Amino acid sequence: MLTSSGQQSAALRLRPLALTVLGLLALAAVLLFVPGRFAGEAQLLQEPTAFIDPALLEALETQAEVEVFISLKELDLPITEWTTEMRRQNTAERQARVLSVLTDSDFTLIHQFEIAPALSGRISKSGVQKLASHPDVVDIALDVKVFGDAVEPTFLGDGDSGDR
Repeated sequence: MLTSSGQQSAALRLRPLALTVLGLLALAAVLLFVPGRFAGEAQLLQEPTAFIDPALLEALETQAEVEVFISLKELDLPITEWTTEMRRQNTAERQARVLSVLTDSDFTLIHQFEIAPALSGRISKSGVQKLASHPDVVDIALDVKVFGDAVEPTFLGDGDSGDR
């Protein structure tokens, strides 16, 4: 059985623990009831959801920024239900949300498509990190320029021979 001084001694030993628990509960309450307060930090902790082209990551090892093509999500409807206006609206909304999280040092816009949900521009490592977990981004790839040689067209039939 504890004496009066023994009870006070035990209470004094438990006081720091109780204060720590109360402090953690208060912090949890603040985090739960202040929506969006730590949104930027939370996004940095999320697992990447977009496919990031390995060649892009390799290029950023030697360059401060590189030209990329960013594919965004399509409409959440069967393709047979899409209209041109729906695609325009989807594209504009997704582009706006993606661009709103990027700074000028993260991304320089080159082209903003009207119907295709995509963007092209120059991106830095910090821009890639921000977009890797963005819910509207499907993939980020190097924007590769493709050049072809002029080739003589080959036809399967010449129309005069009757071979059809």
